[in-house]
Amino acid sequence: MRPKVFGGACVALCLILFTSSLLAAPKGNQGQEDQVTLERADLMNQLDNPRIEGLAVLAKAEARLAHAQGLLAAGEVDAGVRQLNYITTTELPSGPMADKVLSSAYMELGGVYLESHLSKASEYFGRAIEGMTDNVVIADTIRRVAGAHTEAGNTSEAARLEGIAREYEAGTVGNTLGWVPQASATRDPGAETCDLAVPFTIPHSEVLSISVPYEENWREFTITETLQVKLETLGTPTSVGTDTQIWLYGDCLGDLIDWDDDGGPGLYSLLELTLDPGTYYVRIQGYSSSTPQDFEFAVTATVPPEPDDYEPDNEASQATLIGFRNNGVGEGGQLGRDKKNVQDHSIFPALDVDYLTFGLARANNVRIETMGDTDTLIGVLNAGGALFAVDDDSGDGFNGKIEACWPAGDWLVAVLGSFTSTIGEYSIAVDVESPCTFEDEPNGVCGQANDIVPGELMNGLIAAAGTYEVDYFTFTLDEEANVVIETNGYDEFDVDSYLELYNGCPGDLLLADDDGGAGFLSRIEAVLPAGTYFFNVQASPIWDQGDSWPYSVMVTLSEPPLAEMEPNDDCSIGNPVLIGDSLQASINPAGDYDYYLLTLDEDSDVEVETSGPSGDTVLAVFDAAGTELIGCDEDSGDGLFSLWRCGLPAGTYCVGVKDYGFPSVISLYNIEFRSYGPTTPSEPLECPITDPYGQCDPY
Repeated sequence: MRPKVFGGACVALCLILFTSSLLAAPKGNQGQEDQVTLERADLMNQLDNPRIEGLAVLAKAEARLAHAQGLLAAGEVDAGVRQLNYITTTELPSGPMADKVLSSAYMELGGVYLESHLSKASEYFGRAIEGMTDNVVIADTIRRVAGAHTEAGNTSEAARLEGIAREYEAGTVGNTLGWVPQASATRDPGAETCDLAVPFTIPHSEVLSISVPYEENWREFTITETLQVKLETLGTPTSVGTDTQIWLYGDCLGDLIDWDDDGGPGLYSLLELTLDPGTYYVRIQGYSSSTPQDFEFAVTATVPPEPDDYEPDNEASQATLIGFRNNGVGEGGQLGRDKKNVQDHSIFPALDVDYLTFGLARANNVRIETMGDTDTLIGVLNAGGALFAVDDDSGDGFNGKIEACWPAGDWLVAVLGSFTSTIGEYSIAVDVESPCTFEDEPNGVCGQANDIVPGELMNGLIAAAGTYEVDYFTFTLDEEANVVIETNGYDEFDVDSYLELYNGCPGDLLLADDDGGAGFLSRIEAVLPAGTYFFNVQASPIWDQGDSWPYSVMVTLSEPPLAEMEPNDDCSIGNPVLIGDSLQASINPAGDYDYYLLTLDEDSDVEVETSGPSGDTVLAVFDAAGTELIGCDEDSGDGLFSLWRCGLPAGTYCVGVKDYGFPSVISLYNIEFRSYGPTTPSEPLECPITDPYGQCDPY
């Protein structure tokens, strides 16, 4: 398993394909927090809040965390690690919410590596502890590492860690990383100069060590044919994470071919390159005077592929036709294609780019995907070379896949390796699946708005933030309705949209949303009276990556739901609720509390759950007067929402909801009250208090 670093792939694609004009600065001051309100003043007040932009970045990190956890649960480890690496390398605003997100991300990373790379897992768990305040949770984390050491046969280290865990439980140690094991090197094979290099044959694997600061290990190998060679350092069960460097030379006189520091997992090194026949010298060295460590040095090689039959296709003017010819009419509506819709290509040499082209006589849903074991990146461009979509790993394994509605015209597809060293064979398919409805341009102002029919999908193309491209749409309500407007796209984390809803043209801004949908997609939900409404879709003004992309948007109508009634800021004025009720609510303004009075006619197995597009709730259950805490939950629900269940005697209870990052805003959340039937409550009453970050007391 190899963690992916998307940044390198994106840089490679941008450098090869696109101009700086697509990397424009964000437009305007639109990084406001989402608001579920029809009060323009409330929304405008948020525009003046300097914390909003930071909170928006944090919301994106929270979304990535939930997405990563879902990927890991589904067994998609590499994709999950990629999302977690996004979080840990992002500059988040300071505060307990950011600490919590980072801590959770490091915990997930530690769990990924616990069995395969104990040293790396220890490092991640140590970083996770930095964001924890509950010594019991810290102790449990240390015991996870201790248990792994026990399984690896490191009983003395396991015992040491268990002792530190007990100290945390007793409150006698501070929140430090001193528990991370400091292993020492066990062997030193020597060969510290090039003239003494130890020869080896490929494939090769051995344990090396950095036994003194800056020690060098030299190796030598010879190949008799052109090969794709991979040289790497890796952890061992007893290493903490040696910081290595690898140099590759053509001779002992200093003919440096390539060098790497941290291209492998963690601080380990990785070189992948195509080498001609000859003798080569490898120097492996510690990065600094760090603690001596053992590490694995491994070398493998494969025969590189030959250039494919479609070369030369490294420029748009050389693009290969892909698809079936049908003269612009008939099934699919493709234009003049004279090559099959599935083609076999190769990335060779490294940095090779393959261009393909297809055309559409009308708007159609098109699926573009790569297949095979090569790690590919896909970009889709218009005939003028402007990027409209890019994807790395949405397909199987490390393959790319883009599914979207494309308007009529000619389109370019660029395929390249996700890393600068990637070579290999792959297949690519372009399938035109069905006609679709596409926006009519121009629609950049409300007076040009396209009519959109509720329940029907509308597709469009949006340019990057900074280009001021906006798509307007309009719809009419004959009666009051619960309205949901939400965007979709080929990838929920690559398509980053922003929605604005108005009550006329021109009209007041009623609602705005950045990431209320899945991933970085947008979602607005509100109960609206009869009338005509306008909304626009644009690129998110926050975290703009310079891309343009296809999207879809739909308006959905339903009966208005139950809603909380303000004021309900303490138990004495809580909203009355019953089992089976589901309410829509918000924590707004910042620092708001919501309280509900739940009445049970009989002893019941009760469950209360919060959910929503984004947010981090803390849910507490009190007696009717609000003076006695019965139970509490922080994150047992979906994402960072709450889920609490307990057997309760008949009577009335006060249920409170607040935001974890108090004082802050949750623009929309749902709360549901359920029962799993009659039950016999415990005596004395004992209900769960799940509170690893110390949010329940005081409430």
